[in-house]
Amino acid sequence: MLVYRVETRFSVIEAGKNFGPYGFDPEQDLLCALGWRWSISYLPYAGDSHAEPWDDGIPEFDYQMYCGFIDLQQLYLWFDGSVDYLRNGGFFITVYEVTEENVFLGNNQLAFIMDKASLIDCIYF
Repeated sequence: MLVYRVETRFSVIEAGKNFGPYGFDPEQDLLCALGWRWSISYLPYAGDSHAEPWDDGIPEFDYQMYCGFIDLQQLYLWFDGSVDYLRNGGFFITVYEVTEENVFLGNNQLAFIMDKASLIDCIYF
């Protein structure tokens, strides 16, 4: 099945990095050094309307999984009000092919095992 996700241009250039607009990880120091201060608290949609995966019907979520969306409509609904910020910040929509047993559906998002996914497309916002 296809999975849609928002990632930085670095994800496309450096396969396997998969940086999204959430949180930080030690490998994202490069993004910070380049002035990329992206986290959920900096985007206009920040608030209670975006549940953590385990609060959104994905109790099996763990940190080998990445969040994404089942289609573009779900992605755009989640990032409603933030698309311009993401576009101007250099984010893309990445499309992965993942077998169904490696995808876990929630109410408003999904989680998938990145190691079992294949990047098949990169779409500009």
